[in-house]
Amino acid sequence: MVLSTEAALITSGPRSPPSQHDAPDLQHEVQRLVGRCLLRLQQYETLIKYLVAHHQLSGPAYALERIRVQRVKEHATKPLGYQIDVLLRSFFTTSEAPHTRIDDASPLIGSPAFGYRSTMRLSAEDYARTKAELRHLVDARNDLVHDFGSRFDLHTCEGCSAACDYLEGCYARIDTQYGKLCAWVKGVDAARIAAAAFMQAPGLSGCFNDGAEPVATTRWAEAEIVGALREAAALNAGERGWTRLDHAIALIHRKHPGLTPDSYGCKSWRHVLNESRRFDLEYRADENARRAAWFKVRDR
Repeated sequence: MVLSTEAALITSGPRSPPSQHDAPDLQHEVQRLVGRCLLRLQQYETLIKYLVAHHQLSGPAYALERIRVQRVKEHATKPLGYQIDVLLRSFFTTSEAPHTRIDDASPLIGSPAFGYRSTMRLSAEDYARTKAELRHLVDARNDLVHDFGSRFDLHTCEGCSAACDYLEGCYARIDTQYGKLCAWVKGVDAARIAAAAFMQAPGLSGCFNDGAEPVATTRWAEAEIVGALREAAALNAGERGWTRLDHAIALIHRKHPGLTPDSYGCKSWRHVLNESRRFDLEYRADENARRAAWFKVRDR
């Protein structure tokens, strides 16, 4: 939160009504107060865009950073009213609201996915009050930008004084909402730090940081890499169903670029064959007397 210090004029008696000679000074004060309100609103809009973009994130582990950057870009150009509508739908919840599943962007089978959402649960009364306060903030912003000049006669001292009183109250309301927003962002950032710590836990860091799924948790029967090996075996199988592994790997690289053993926590294709327990593996000497791996789909 940006703090400011302002000097206050202390008088010993009641302030005398302004004369018309004071009008230029009062007009400058109106301009200063309008600018102060608009600057605080800009700070609010910048922070609420950050909150909307970061309070939830989901998708394949390998694409999370790209998705986060895209969310930031998408919300950067949205108006304040849109940002508030998003918060009211997905950040604030009531005790009666049902839990909704986070969209995981339908990751491919065998590709680990991750999602989190930070929410603030409110009572029905608090939710209604928060909603009304945020709607009033949008109205205040629109009034300052579009209608303020027509609300007061800024050519007279009385009009300028009334405008100053209005702007003082307007700034106080904006600043109060900005303070609440800072607290919400602080909570969301704390949740993100906790989620990051969880992803660094032993056995999970490879899954979320490198896009690799721990071997012990891989559902091999559904894994895309097992399906690719079966497909390669069907297309290249020779005598008694055996397929040379390096030929199968070359085919998989052409048909499934980016599909690699390390995405499943394995060090090699032979490691995948052994860990999946869906294939038999043996070694033979090739035409150059070099050791070559062969595999076939295991009989059930």
